[in-house]
Amino acid sequence: MHNLQILFIIFVVAACGVLACQKVKEDGVESIRGHVYKAILIAENRFQHGDNKAKFDYVISIARAALPDYLHIFVNEKMLRIIVQSWFDMVKDLLDDGRQTKNALTDR
Repeated sequence: MHNLQILFIIFVVAACGVLACQKVKEDGVESIRGHVYKAILIAENRFQHGDNKAKFDYVISIARAALPDYLHIFVNEKMLRIIVQSWFDMVKDLLDDGRQTKNALTDR
């Protein structure tokens, strides 16, 4: 009986994970990414040149606010910083020569 309880818990956790992934797709990662891109532009104009920490912290706060409440459980600050940095790196790469030549998550 104990093994069945463990299997049931594993099944419930897996089902919740699948449902969360579907909900993220519905809520639109692209919408969240759009908020981040706008925040990057605002930060570039709002903060002094070279104040990259303040700019990045501002963008992270906007990204955190754009996340649906239920995702705050799954996406911690460190993970959000990695995601936002990868999006920034992709945009920067595109602006360099008009095409994406690097993989932002693996070319570090």
